[in-house]
Amino acid sequence: MRSENLTLVFVDIAGFTERTSRQSRAESEAWLRRYEELLLPLVRAFGGRRVKTIGDAYLCTFASPTDALHFGMAAQDRLFEHNLTAPEAERIVVRVAVNAGEVRVQRGDVFGEPVNIAARVEGVAPAGEIWFTEAVYLAMTKSEVPAEEVGLRSLKGVPEPVRLYRVPPSEDYRLSARGAGAAPAVREPGLALTYPFGGLGLGRLEGRDRGWAALARAQGTCARLWGRVRDGLGDLAGRARALPRRAWLGLAGLLAAACLVLALVHALPASGPGAADPAEQPARTADARVPQAHRLLAEQPPRVTEAEALLLAALDADPALLAEAQVQADLVRCLDRQKPARVLELLVGGLGDEAVPRLLEATTAPRYYQRWNAVRALERLGRLGEVDQAAVYLVDLERSEDCATRKRAARKLAELRDPRALEPLRRARERPFYENLCMAGALEEAIRALEEPGSP
Repeated sequence: MRSENLTLVFVDIAGFTERTSRQSRAESEAWLRRYEELLLPLVRAFGGRRVKTIGDAYLCTFASPTDALHFGMAAQDRLFEHNLTAPEAERIVVRVAVNAGEVRVQRGDVFGEPVNIAARVEGVAPAGEIWFTEAVYLAMTKSEVPAEEVGLRSLKGVPEPVRLYRVPPSEDYRLSARGAGAAPAVREPGLALTYPFGGLGLGRLEGRDRGWAALARAQGTCARLWGRVRDGLGDLAGRARALPRRAWLGLAGLLAAACLVLALVHALPASGPGAADPAEQPARTADARVPQAHRLLAEQPPRVTEAEALLLAALDADPALLAEAQVQADLVRCLDRQKPARVLELLVGGLGDEAVPRLLEATTAPRYYQRWNAVRALERLGRLGEVDQAAVYLVDLERSEDCATRKRAARKLAELRDPRALEPLRRARERPFYENLCMAGALEEAIRALEEPGSP
């Protein structure tokens, strides 16, 4: 068992027990999944690692106490963005507790007194705040993170009182915390949202988020590359045992290098003539929220909830923005949510037939909710007959990671008897068996339906 000096962060949902007692299991799972989707990218972006989940609390470790506090600020502000548009039952409020010290590390878990103290601080920190110990205060970069002393507190199971500090919300900052890339102060003109922690942590994500987004975009290409390598090795299975270990290590190194190059290429900003389609550039507007929303939607994966909040706030302030082509296009992208009620109302009730071309294009978008919410919007507009249903189900068949969704698509394609579906169905049949476990013959039945005489 080895020892390391680490910064420990507990993130705990306030009112978790009361909230889950009113939810079904499915609702609780969806709520916690959204919580994870919002926080885990931030943990990684600030160089942290989630060690484990203890009930509703995350225990994370960071090498830098300053990065740990930046993560806490970014987490509080990102959840604030989420809560702007989330229904009451889906809102998330957390408390963040931070401590630093030498811990024992074994099999990826951490143990020791610093972990216990961090857990006790989490128990006394108020909801919506970030509290940390004197150990963190002494080690952090004070010019980057504002701090305010809370005082000595007696913590259960800790023999001596511990001096605690907090990151004061927005206007209470008493230290100069603005570094390169930081977000503007909370009251400056042009700020899209009044963040509880001034957007300081989120502002520091600009460069880091690009790297993680690049890795995410490269992931699919790397997976396809590995699939081809694996298939090639399968053909050489008889001779594979004769390959020396050095050859295998070299192949793995080449694949890792290829993935790294792909990530770097994705991360490089586009430049030069033709680097970006002018139609895809955000429209010039006096409201800073519109281009900010456009940038969020351009990320991979798109940050739809935050972008939707910004667009709706901008439209509430200036309804005339709905006439802008870029705003209309971004509203269609914001359909990529399970229940985008207000966006649907704007597209159906506000734009009406003007939205039809964009909605028809979105029916074959790669993202599931955007695709099917576009279909629902067209149905409400009485234009369902213009939807190419086979094309929609073909995207489900080829893009969805959910076996039940692909099974439904296969059956619908069999009913529609569209000849375009035959080759995609055959390709779907070649997926690894574990990806088609739920099919129960649906693919074979669909292929037979399209192959039998009399089919189009």
